[in-house]
Amino acid sequence: MEDPCSFDLLPDAVVLDILSRFARASLQDQGAKAHILKWDACEQLIRLQLVCRRWQGLLFLLPELGWRLKGPADERGLVKFLARSPGFLRRLRLSLSTRYKASPELQARLAGVCGSLRELEMVQLRDPEAGPEQCLLEPHFDYVALLNSLSPGGALQTISFTSHVSLASRQTLLPLPSILHLNLTSAFISDNTLQTITDCCPNLRTLHLDYVRGLQDTLIQSPPLQSLKISTGPFPESLSIDATSLTSMDLSVGEMLSIAAPNLRTLTIGSGLPELEVRQQWNVSTLQLRGYYWIWDYIETLLRVCPNLTSLDIDVKNQLSPGVSVPIRTFLWELCPNVREVKLALGVLEILECSEDDVAGVSGERLPMRTGLFEVDGVTTTTLRQIEFFLRSASFEALQLVVLGSSRPALNKASGALAALLELEESWAVLEVTFVPACPGWTQWRIFLTMLNTSRVV
Repeated sequence: MEDPCSFDLLPDAVVLDILSRFARASLQDQGAKAHILKWDACEQLIRLQLVCRRWQGLLFLLPELGWRLKGPADERGLVKFLARSPGFLRRLRLSLSTRYKASPELQARLAGVCGSLRELEMVQLRDPEAGPEQCLLEPHFDYVALLNSLSPGGALQTISFTSHVSLASRQTLLPLPSILHLNLTSAFISDNTLQTITDCCPNLRTLHLDYVRGLQDTLIQSPPLQSLKISTGPFPESLSIDATSLTSMDLSVGEMLSIAAPNLRTLTIGSGLPELEVRQQWNVSTLQLRGYYWIWDYIETLLRVCPNLTSLDIDVKNQLSPGVSVPIRTFLWELCPNVREVKLALGVLEILECSEDDVAGVSGERLPMRTGLFEVDGVTTTTLRQIEFFLRSASFEALQLVVLGSSRPALNKASGALAALLELEESWAVLEVTFVPACPGWTQWRIFLTMLNTSRVV
Protein backbone atom coordinates (compact mmCIF):
# COMPACT_ATOMS: atom_id res chain seq x y z
CA MET A 1 0.00 0.00 0.00
CA GLU A 2 3.03 2.34 0.26
CA ASP A 3 3.08 2.81 -3.51
CA PRO A 4 -0.42 1.97 -4.77
CA CYS A 5 0.31 3.47 -8.18
CA SER A 6 2.60 0.51 -8.83
CA PHE A 7 -0.57 -1.58 -9.12
CA ASP A 8 -1.57 0.25 -12.30
CA LEU A 9 -0.05 -2.51 -14.39
CA LEU A 10 -2.26 -5.20 -12.80
CA PRO A 11 -5.36 -6.43 -14.65
CA ASP A 12 -8.72 -5.22 -13.35
CA ALA A 13 -9.69 -8.72 -12.17
CA VAL A 14 -6.55 -8.96 -10.03
CA VAL A 15 -7.10 -5.52 -8.53
CA LEU A 16 -10.70 -6.36 -7.65
CA ASP A 17 -9.58 -9.62 -6.09
CA ILE A 18 -7.07 -7.75 -3.92
CA LEU A 19 -9.75 -5.29 -2.85
CA SER A 20 -12.17 -8.10 -2.03
CA ARG A 21 -9.57 -9.92 0.04
CA PHE A 22 -8.71 -6.69 1.82
CA ALA A 23 -12.37 -6.10 2.67
CA ARG A 24 -12.92 -9.68 3.86
CA ALA A 25 -9.81 -9.51 6.04
CA SER A 26 -11.23 -6.41 7.71
CA LEU A 27 -14.50 -7.99 8.78
CA GLN A 28 -15.35 -8.22 12.43
CA ASP A 29 -15.92 -11.78 13.56
CA GLN A 30 -18.64 -11.14 16.11
CA GLY A 31 -21.58 -13.37 15.30
CA ALA A 32 -24.33 -11.40 13.59
CA LYS A 33 -21.91 -8.48 13.04
CA ALA A 34 -19.52 -10.60 11.01
CA HIS A 35 -20.10 -8.60 7.83
CA ILE A 36 -19.57 -5.11 9.26
CA LEU A 37 -16.35 -3.42 8.15
CA LYS A 38 -14.18 -1.92 10.84
CA TRP A 39 -13.99 1.86 10.86
CA ASP A 40 -10.22 1.94 10.35
CA ALA A 41 -10.52 -0.40 7.36
CA CYS A 42 -13.10 1.85 5.71
CA GLU A 43 -10.92 4.89 6.41
CA GLN A 44 -8.05 3.14 4.63
CA LEU A 45 -10.30 2.45 1.65
CA ILE A 46 -11.21 6.14 1.49
CA ARG A 47 -7.56 7.17 1.58
CA LEU A 48 -6.72 4.52 -0.98
CA GLN A 49 -8.97 5.96 -3.65
CA LEU A 50 -7.36 9.38 -3.17
CA VAL A 51 -3.87 8.16 -4.06
CA CYS A 52 -4.74 5.78 -6.84
CA ARG A 53 -6.94 7.20 -9.57
CA ARG A 54 -7.41 3.89 -11.27
CA TRP A 55 -8.73 2.36 -8.07
CA GLN A 56 -11.30 5.10 -7.61
CA GLY A 57 -13.66 3.37 -10.02
CA LEU A 58 -12.70 -0.21 -9.20
CA LEU A 59 -13.16 0.38 -5.49
CA PHE A 60 -16.89 0.81 -5.84
CA LEU A 61 -17.32 -2.28 -7.96
CA LEU A 62 -17.23 -4.18 -4.68
CA PRO A 63 -20.81 -5.47 -4.50
CA GLU A 64 -21.25 -5.29 -0.73
CA LEU A 65 -20.68 -2.71 1.97
CA GLY A 66 -21.19 -2.99 5.71
CA TRP A 67 -20.94 -0.06 8.09
CA ARG A 68 -21.42 0.30 11.81
CA LEU A 69 -22.73 3.62 13.09
CA LYS A 70 -21.98 4.52 16.70
CA GLY A 71 -21.42 8.24 16.56
CA PRO A 72 -20.76 11.33 14.41
CA ALA A 73 -17.31 10.15 13.31
CA ASP A 74 -18.75 6.95 11.87
CA GLU A 75 -21.45 8.88 10.06
CA ARG A 76 -19.00 11.39 8.58
CA GLY A 77 -16.88 8.53 7.30
CA LEU A 78 -19.87 6.83 5.71
CA VAL A 79 -21.12 10.06 4.12
CA LYS A 80 -17.63 10.72 2.74
CA PHE A 81 -17.43 7.17 1.42
CA LEU A 82 -20.85 7.29 -0.24
CA ALA A 83 -20.17 10.75 -1.68
CA ARG A 84 -17.42 9.27 -3.87
CA SER A 85 -19.45 6.24 -4.89
CA PRO A 86 -20.86 6.28 -8.43
CA GLY A 87 -23.62 3.90 -7.36
CA PHE A 88 -22.22 0.43 -7.92
CA LEU A 89 -23.34 -0.96 -4.57
CA ARG A 90 -25.57 -4.02 -4.76
CA ARG A 91 -25.90 -4.84 -1.07
CA LEU A 92 -25.73 -2.47 1.89
CA ARG A 93 -25.76 -3.38 5.58
CA LEU A 94 -26.02 -0.67 8.20
CA SER A 95 -25.71 -1.31 11.92
CA LEU A 96 -27.20 1.54 13.97
CA SER A 97 -26.69 2.22 17.66
CA THR A 98 -29.83 3.28 19.53
CA ARG A 99 -27.77 5.95 21.30
CA TYR A 100 -27.09 7.79 18.05
CA LYS A 101 -29.70 9.31 15.79
CA ALA A 102 -28.92 9.34 12.10
CA SER A 103 -28.88 12.79 10.53
CA PRO A 104 -31.06 13.84 7.57
CA GLU A 105 -27.85 14.28 5.56
CA LEU A 106 -27.04 10.59 5.91
CA GLN A 107 -30.52 9.51 4.88
CA ALA A 108 -30.38 11.83 1.87
CA ARG A 109 -26.93 10.51 0.93
CA LEU A 110 -28.13 6.91 1.14
CA ALA A 111 -31.02 7.72 -1.14
CA GLY A 112 -28.74 9.47 -3.59
CA VAL A 113 -26.14 6.76 -4.08
CA CYS A 114 -28.17 3.57 -3.85
CA GLY A 115 -30.04 3.73 -7.12
CA SER A 116 -28.64 0.35 -8.15
CA LEU A 117 -29.00 -1.23 -4.70
CA ARG A 118 -30.50 -4.72 -4.76
CA GLU A 119 -30.51 -5.58 -1.05
CA LEU A 120 -30.76 -3.35 2.02
CA GLU A 121 -30.27 -4.59 5.58
CA MET A 122 -30.72 -2.28 8.57
CA VAL A 123 -29.78 -3.51 12.05
CA GLN A 124 -30.62 -1.30 15.02
CA LEU A 125 -28.58 -2.38 18.02
CA ARG A 126 -30.36 -2.46 21.34
CA ASP A 127 -29.16 -0.14 24.07
CA PRO A 128 -28.64 -2.38 27.14
CA GLU A 129 -29.58 0.54 29.41
CA ALA A 130 -32.82 1.26 27.57
CA GLY A 131 -35.92 -0.88 27.58
CA PRO A 132 -37.43 -2.16 24.35
CA GLU A 133 -40.34 0.27 24.68
CA GLN A 134 -37.96 3.25 24.58
CA CYS A 135 -36.29 1.91 21.44
CA LEU A 136 -39.68 1.57 19.76
CA LEU A 137 -41.14 4.89 20.86
CA GLU A 138 -38.03 6.84 19.88
CA PRO A 139 -36.90 5.50 16.49
CA HIS A 140 -33.49 6.81 15.54
CA PHE A 141 -33.92 6.22 11.83
CA ASP A 142 -36.90 6.99 9.60
CA TYR A 143 -37.08 3.75 7.65
CA VAL A 144 -40.24 4.75 5.82
CA ALA A 145 -38.58 7.95 4.57
CA LEU A 146 -35.60 5.93 3.37
CA LEU A 147 -37.83 3.48 1.51
CA ASN A 148 -39.76 6.32 -0.09
CA SER A 149 -36.51 7.86 -1.31
CA LEU A 150 -35.50 4.57 -2.90
CA SER A 151 -38.86 3.79 -4.46
CA PRO A 152 -39.00 5.89 -7.65
CA GLY A 153 -37.50 3.73 -10.36
CA GLY A 154 -35.36 1.84 -7.86
CA ALA A 155 -33.94 -1.64 -8.26
CA LEU A 156 -34.21 -2.63 -4.59
CA GLN A 157 -35.49 -6.20 -4.29
CA THR A 158 -34.77 -7.32 -0.71
CA ILE A 159 -35.35 -5.43 2.54
CA SER A 160 -34.28 -6.75 5.96
CA PHE A 161 -34.97 -4.78 9.14
CA THR A 162 -33.55 -6.34 12.30
CA SER A 163 -33.59 -5.72 16.05
CA HIS A 164 -35.86 -3.17 17.70
CA VAL A 165 -36.97 -1.42 14.55
CA SER A 166 -40.17 0.58 14.50
CA LEU A 167 -41.86 1.23 11.18
CA ALA A 168 -43.91 4.04 12.67
CA SER A 169 -43.61 7.20 10.59
CA ARG A 170 -45.48 10.39 9.85
CA GLN A 171 -44.97 9.76 6.17
CA THR A 172 -47.10 7.54 3.98
CA LEU A 173 -45.27 4.63 2.43
CA LEU A 174 -45.05 4.97 -1.33
CA PRO A 175 -45.45 2.01 -3.71
CA LEU A 176 -42.41 -0.26 -3.93
CA PRO A 177 -43.01 -2.36 -7.05
CA SER A 178 -39.43 -3.65 -7.16
CA ILE A 179 -39.54 -5.27 -3.69
CA LEU A 180 -39.65 -9.08 -3.90
CA HIS A 181 -38.44 -10.14 -0.43
CA LEU A 182 -39.22 -8.62 2.98
CA ASN A 183 -37.68 -9.80 6.27
CA LEU A 184 -38.65 -8.28 9.63
CA THR A 185 -36.89 -9.49 12.79
CA SER A 186 -37.51 -8.20 16.34
CA ALA A 187 -39.55 -5.36 14.90
CA PHE A 188 -42.69 -3.64 16.13
CA ILE A 189 -45.47 -3.46 13.59
CA SER A 190 -49.25 -3.19 13.79
CA ASP A 191 -51.78 -5.16 11.76
CA ASN A 192 -52.65 -2.09 9.68
CA THR A 193 -48.99 -1.30 8.99
CA LEU A 194 -48.30 -4.86 7.86
CA GLN A 195 -51.23 -4.74 5.46
CA THR A 196 -50.05 -1.35 4.20
CA ILE A 197 -46.61 -2.77 3.48
CA THR A 198 -48.00 -5.74 1.56
CA ASP A 199 -50.28 -3.40 -0.38
CA CYS A 200 -47.32 -1.17 -1.28
CA CYS A 201 -45.32 -4.19 -2.49
CA PRO A 202 -47.54 -5.51 -5.30
CA ASN A 203 -44.84 -7.96 -6.46
CA LEU A 204 -43.86 -9.31 -3.04
CA ARG A 205 -42.76 -12.97 -3.28
CA THR A 206 -41.46 -13.86 0.20
CA LEU A 207 -42.41 -12.51 3.64
CA HIS A 208 -40.54 -13.55 6.81
CA LEU A 209 -41.64 -12.30 10.24
CA ASP A 210 -39.46 -13.35 13.17
CA TYR A 211 -40.31 -12.19 16.70
CA VAL A 212 -42.49 -9.39 15.40
CA ARG A 213 -44.51 -7.63 18.09
CA GLY A 214 -47.73 -5.67 17.77
CA LEU A 215 -49.74 -8.15 15.68
CA GLN A 216 -53.14 -9.19 17.06
CA ASP A 217 -55.83 -9.98 14.49
CA THR A 218 -53.68 -10.31 11.42
CA LEU A 219 -54.77 -10.51 7.81
CA ILE A 220 -52.12 -11.21 5.19
CA GLN A 221 -53.67 -10.58 1.81
CA SER A 222 -51.19 -10.65 -1.05
CA PRO A 223 -52.03 -12.40 -4.33
CA PRO A 224 -48.40 -12.61 -5.61
CA LEU A 225 -46.98 -13.92 -2.29
CA GLN A 226 -45.30 -17.31 -2.80
CA SER A 227 -43.51 -18.01 0.51
CA LEU A 228 -44.57 -17.03 4.04
CA LYS A 229 -42.73 -17.70 7.31
CA ILE A 230 -43.81 -16.57 10.78
CA SER A 231 -41.46 -17.90 13.44
CA THR A 232 -41.03 -17.55 17.22
CA GLY A 233 -42.05 -14.56 19.25
CA PRO A 234 -45.49 -13.35 20.37
CA PHE A 235 -47.94 -14.72 17.85
CA PRO A 236 -51.13 -12.97 16.71
CA GLU A 237 -54.34 -14.13 18.35
CA SER A 238 -55.78 -14.89 14.95
CA LEU A 239 -54.13 -15.22 11.57
CA SER A 240 -55.93 -15.15 8.23
CA ILE A 241 -54.00 -15.75 5.04
CA ASP A 242 -55.38 -15.02 1.60
CA ALA A 243 -52.71 -15.61 -1.03
CA THR A 244 -53.64 -17.35 -4.25
CA SER A 245 -50.01 -17.82 -5.36
CA LEU A 246 -48.73 -19.11 -2.00
CA THR A 247 -46.84 -22.41 -2.40
CA SER A 248 -44.77 -22.63 0.83
CA MET A 249 -45.75 -21.67 4.37
CA ASP A 250 -43.91 -22.09 7.69
CA LEU A 251 -45.92 -21.07 10.75
CA SER A 252 -45.61 -21.07 14.51
CA VAL A 253 -49.15 -19.91 15.07
CA GLY A 254 -51.49 -18.74 17.79
CA GLU A 255 -55.09 -19.65 18.53
CA MET A 256 -56.93 -19.32 15.22
CA LEU A 257 -55.72 -20.05 11.71
CA SER A 258 -57.60 -19.47 8.48
CA ILE A 259 -55.92 -20.22 5.17
CA ALA A 260 -57.13 -19.51 1.65
CA ALA A 261 -54.24 -20.66 -0.54
CA PRO A 262 -55.33 -23.06 -3.29
CA ASN A 263 -51.78 -23.48 -4.63
CA LEU A 264 -50.16 -24.27 -1.27
CA ARG A 265 -47.79 -27.24 -1.66
CA THR A 266 -45.48 -27.16 1.39
CA LEU A 267 -46.84 -26.49 4.89
CA THR A 268 -44.78 -26.39 8.11
CA ILE A 269 -46.50 -25.86 11.47
CA GLY A 270 -44.82 -25.63 14.85
CA SER A 271 -45.85 -25.25 18.50
CA GLY A 272 -48.95 -27.38 18.21
CA LEU A 273 -52.07 -26.82 16.17
CA PRO A 274 -54.51 -23.97 16.79
CA GLU A 275 -58.21 -23.96 16.18
CA LEU A 276 -58.37 -24.60 12.47
CA GLU A 277 -60.82 -22.94 10.15
CA VAL A 278 -60.92 -24.84 6.87
CA ARG A 279 -62.58 -23.14 3.94
CA GLN A 280 -61.60 -25.89 1.54
CA GLN A 281 -59.26 -28.84 1.30
CA TRP A 282 -55.64 -27.92 0.72
CA ASN A 283 -53.59 -29.23 -2.15
CA VAL A 284 -50.58 -29.67 0.15
CA SER A 285 -48.09 -32.34 -0.91
CA THR A 286 -45.51 -31.89 1.89
CA LEU A 287 -46.56 -31.49 5.53
CA GLN A 288 -44.01 -30.82 8.31
CA LEU A 289 -45.03 -30.69 11.98
CA ARG A 290 -42.64 -29.33 14.61
CA GLY A 291 -42.93 -28.65 18.33
CA TYR A 292 -42.84 -30.11 21.81
CA TYR A 293 -46.36 -31.48 22.05
CA TRP A 294 -48.84 -32.77 19.49
CA ILE A 295 -52.21 -34.46 19.82
CA TRP A 296 -53.09 -37.20 17.38
CA ASP A 297 -56.55 -35.71 16.83
CA TYR A 298 -54.94 -32.51 15.55
CA ILE A 299 -52.70 -34.46 13.20
CA GLU A 300 -55.70 -36.36 11.90
CA THR A 301 -57.51 -33.04 11.32
CA LEU A 302 -54.62 -31.80 9.20
CA LEU A 303 -54.45 -35.02 7.22
CA ARG A 304 -58.15 -34.81 6.43
CA VAL A 305 -57.68 -31.42 4.77
CA CYS A 306 -54.56 -32.62 2.88
CA PRO A 307 -55.84 -35.60 0.88
CA ASN A 308 -53.13 -35.23 -1.78
CA LEU A 309 -50.29 -35.50 0.73
CA THR A 310 -47.22 -37.36 -0.54
CA SER A 311 -44.67 -36.52 2.20
CA LEU A 312 -45.16 -36.33 5.97
CA ASP A 313 -42.55 -35.16 8.49
CA ILE A 314 -43.37 -35.13 12.24
CA ASP A 315 -40.68 -34.04 14.70
CA VAL A 316 -41.86 -34.02 18.32
CA LYS A 317 -39.38 -33.09 21.03
CA ASN A 318 -41.55 -34.61 23.76
CA GLN A 319 -43.79 -37.66 23.77
CA LEU A 320 -47.08 -37.37 21.98
CA SER A 321 -50.32 -37.14 23.90
CA PRO A 322 -52.40 -40.25 24.73
CA GLY A 323 -53.58 -41.97 21.58
CA VAL A 324 -50.18 -43.09 20.29
CA SER A 325 -51.50 -46.65 20.15
CA VAL A 326 -53.61 -45.74 17.15
CA PRO A 327 -52.04 -47.61 14.21
CA ILE A 328 -50.29 -45.46 11.65
CA ARG A 329 -52.46 -46.77 8.84
CA THR A 330 -55.57 -45.47 10.64
CA PHE A 331 -54.59 -41.81 10.49
CA LEU A 332 -52.21 -41.81 7.53
CA TRP A 333 -52.72 -44.09 4.57
CA GLU A 334 -56.49 -44.36 4.85
CA LEU A 335 -56.74 -40.55 4.80
CA CYS A 336 -53.82 -39.88 2.45
CA PRO A 337 -53.42 -42.88 0.13
CA ASN A 338 -50.74 -41.14 -1.96
CA VAL A 339 -48.19 -40.85 0.86
CA ARG A 340 -44.81 -42.22 -0.22
CA GLU A 341 -42.39 -40.41 2.10
CA VAL A 342 -42.58 -40.43 5.89
CA LYS A 343 -40.34 -39.04 8.61
CA LEU A 344 -41.36 -39.41 12.25
CA ALA A 345 -39.48 -38.53 15.43
CA LEU A 346 -41.38 -40.01 18.36
CA GLY A 347 -39.32 -40.12 21.52
CA VAL A 348 -36.38 -42.50 21.14
CA LEU A 349 -37.68 -44.08 17.94
CA GLU A 350 -37.14 -42.13 14.77
CA ILE A 351 -38.23 -42.88 11.24
CA LEU A 352 -35.64 -40.92 9.32
CA GLU A 353 -37.25 -41.04 5.93
CA CYS A 354 -39.33 -43.20 3.69
CA SER A 355 -39.21 -43.41 -0.05
CA GLU A 356 -40.06 -46.03 -2.62
CA ASP A 357 -36.55 -45.62 -4.07
CA ASP A 358 -34.66 -46.11 -0.80
CA VAL A 359 -34.71 -49.91 -0.65
CA ALA A 360 -33.88 -52.04 -3.68
CA GLY A 361 -35.98 -55.09 -4.38
CA VAL A 362 -34.90 -58.66 -5.03
CA SER A 363 -32.56 -59.27 -8.02
CA GLY A 364 -31.71 -55.58 -8.19
CA GLU A 365 -35.21 -54.50 -9.20
CA ARG A 366 -36.81 -51.59 -7.41
CA LEU A 367 -40.20 -52.41 -5.97
CA PRO A 368 -43.04 -49.84 -6.11
CA MET A 369 -43.67 -50.03 -2.38
CA ARG A 370 -43.82 -47.93 0.74
CA THR A 371 -40.45 -48.30 2.43
CA GLY A 372 -39.24 -46.98 5.76
CA LEU A 373 -35.90 -46.06 7.24
CA PHE A 374 -35.97 -46.32 11.07
CA GLU A 375 -33.23 -45.32 13.48
CA VAL A 376 -32.91 -46.10 17.20
CA ASP A 377 -30.11 -45.16 19.58
CA GLY A 378 -29.35 -48.49 21.20
CA VAL A 379 -31.74 -51.36 21.83
CA THR A 380 -33.62 -51.20 25.11
CA THR A 381 -36.87 -52.67 26.35
CA THR A 382 -38.62 -49.45 25.31
CA THR A 383 -37.20 -49.36 21.80
CA LEU A 384 -37.97 -53.05 21.29
CA ARG A 385 -41.61 -52.42 22.19
CA GLN A 386 -41.77 -49.48 19.80
CA ILE A 387 -40.14 -51.46 17.00
CA GLU A 388 -42.61 -54.28 17.59
CA PHE A 389 -45.49 -51.81 17.48
CA PHE A 390 -44.43 -50.38 14.12
CA LEU A 391 -43.73 -53.80 12.63
CA ARG A 392 -47.25 -54.94 13.48
CA SER A 393 -49.26 -51.79 12.82
CA ALA A 394 -47.58 -49.91 9.99
CA SER A 395 -48.38 -50.49 6.35
CA PHE A 396 -44.76 -50.51 5.24
CA GLU A 397 -43.88 -53.13 2.68
CA ALA A 398 -40.14 -52.90 3.30
CA LEU A 399 -37.97 -51.14 5.82
CA GLN A 400 -34.39 -50.63 6.88
CA LEU A 401 -33.71 -50.58 10.62
CA VAL A 402 -30.64 -48.61 11.71
CA VAL A 403 -29.34 -49.19 15.25
CA LEU A 404 -26.67 -46.95 16.77
CA GLY A 405 -24.21 -48.33 19.28
CA SER A 406 -21.05 -47.22 21.06
CA SER A 407 -19.11 -50.37 20.07
CA ARG A 408 -19.27 -53.44 17.87
CA PRO A 409 -19.92 -55.81 20.84
CA ALA A 410 -22.85 -53.64 21.91
CA LEU A 411 -24.30 -53.90 18.44
CA ASN A 412 -23.81 -57.67 18.41
CA LYS A 413 -25.90 -57.83 21.57
CA ALA A 414 -28.50 -55.55 20.01
CA SER A 415 -28.53 -57.70 16.88
CA GLY A 416 -29.32 -60.75 18.98
CA ALA A 417 -32.25 -59.00 20.64
CA LEU A 418 -33.58 -57.88 17.27
CA ALA A 419 -33.20 -61.37 15.82
CA ALA A 420 -35.26 -62.78 18.70
CA LEU A 421 -37.92 -60.17 18.03
CA LEU A 422 -38.00 -60.83 14.29
CA GLU A 423 -38.39 -64.57 14.84
CA LEU A 424 -41.76 -63.78 16.40
CA GLU A 425 -42.70 -61.58 13.45
CA GLU A 426 -43.27 -64.21 10.79
CA SER A 427 -44.35 -61.69 8.17
CA TRP A 428 -40.95 -60.00 8.11
CA ALA A 429 -37.92 -61.49 6.36
CA VAL A 430 -34.40 -60.11 6.86
CA LEU A 431 -32.66 -59.61 3.53
CA GLU A 432 -29.33 -58.19 4.72
CA VAL A 433 -27.45 -57.25 7.91
CA THR A 434 -24.54 -54.78 7.68
CA PHE A 435 -22.21 -53.32 10.34
CA VAL A 436 -20.55 -49.99 9.46
CA PRO A 437 -18.80 -47.22 11.47
CA ALA A 438 -21.04 -44.21 12.06
CA CYS A 439 -18.25 -41.93 10.80
CA PRO A 440 -14.61 -42.54 9.85
CA GLY A 441 -12.47 -42.57 12.97
CA TRP A 442 -15.43 -42.78 15.34
CA THR A 443 -15.94 -45.56 17.87
CA GLN A 444 -19.69 -45.47 17.28
CA TRP A 445 -21.08 -48.13 14.97
CA ARG A 446 -24.30 -48.72 13.08
CA ILE A 447 -26.09 -51.90 12.15
CA PHE A 448 -28.36 -51.90 9.10
CA LEU A 449 -31.11 -54.51 8.85
CA THR A 450 -32.96 -54.55 5.54
CA MET A 451 -36.31 -56.33 5.88
CA LEU A 452 -39.16 -57.26 3.56
CA ASN A 453 -42.80 -57.59 4.57
CA THR A 454 -43.68 -60.91 2.94
CA SER A 455 -47.36 -60.54 3.79
CA ARG A 456 -47.66 -57.48 1.54
CA VAL A 457 -45.31 -58.38 -1.31
CA VAL A 458 -46.13 -61.25 -3.60
